Amino acid sequence: MARIEPGTEPEAKAEAATPRFPDAVLKILDEKRAEDVVWLDVSGVTDVADDFLIATILNARQGGAILDACEKEAKRFRIKRLGVEGGAMSSWILLDYGSLVVHLFLPEQRTYYALEHIWADAKRVR
Repeated sequence: MARIEPGTEPEAKAEAATPRFPDAVLKILDEKRAEDVVWLDVSGVTDVADDFLIATILNARQGGAILDACEKEAKRFRIKRLGVEGGAMSSWILLDYGSLVVHLFLPEQRTYYALEHIWADAKRVR
């Protein structure tokens, strides 16, 4: 009988290959052509969330499409959105999924609020 090494069980391999929700949202941002995407691991600097995904959108329609795609993906992952600020026609859309907060900005607001600088102590994942 073949010996299975610790950590190589099929369950462990399958779990490692399963994408996490932040990875899935990152893929959406890339597919919907969001610009200047930044992923911050804020778990060491705040209790508000574990991760922030910050992206620039070029227009409200793009923001609405990303919002809709994130909502569909959250349902697929069985993650409940805790809150949303702004909407499809806003210059800043915030989606709060608990451990993940997604910020979508039009360019002017992205520059004005400069979240990457506010959270400069956070680890930059991307």
